[in-house]
Amino acid sequence: AIHHTFDLVNLYRFHANNEIAYYNLLFSVAISAAAFTIVELGTGPGISSLAFIRVLQYYNSLRAEKGTLHTCDLNPAMQKPLKHYGEIVKTHLMSTNKLAGSWTEHKTSIDLLHIDADHSHEQSLKDFDIFSPFVQTNSLILMHDTFPLSGEYERPHLSGTVYKTAQHIKEEYREEFEIMTIPYLCGISIVRKKGAKYF
Repeated sequence: AIHHTFDLVNLYRFHANNEIAYYNLLFSVAISAAAFTIVELGTGPGISSLAFIRVLQYYNSLRAEKGTLHTCDLNPAMQKPLKHYGEIVKTHLMSTNKLAGSWTEHKTSIDLLHIDADHSHEQSLKDFDIFSPFVQTNSLILMHDTFPLSGEYERPHLSGTVYKTAQHIKEEYREEFEIMTIPYLCGISIVRKKGAKYF
């Protein structure tokens, strides 16, 4: 609770309100998922990373086996601030395609997957297709930039065409996944892998 409050104070000092809302939303979803292994495709400015780290710190204080955040990005500057969190974070300085090869080899299960590396439909769908088989039943996948604010936001350096991936999942994967999109913060889609006892 102290760490979370401290984060909010710093976020309010240096970030826009929408970034604070983004942190809070990811933190809340990750807490509800009680995630052990979190995979983040796209470290970015580290706001999502921080939310996931705080969740893992909380749950790691309650359980013997410790959870880990795996975060992947091509920019070393994005990952450098995460080093001081120690073993709770494993940084992967590589493309998501390269990480996918390693993940496929080791077949580690995923409790929470966050897709926010490339803003194209093609690559975000590829990331989903490669990593979603490792997501456990009833676990969650988060996707950012799935509801562009306007047509202008469909440009690659903004939200891009990730919304097409969310639409594709809804249309083509309905037997395996359910999806809903929050039309705020450029769109955050929450995908749940079906197969639990009750649904």
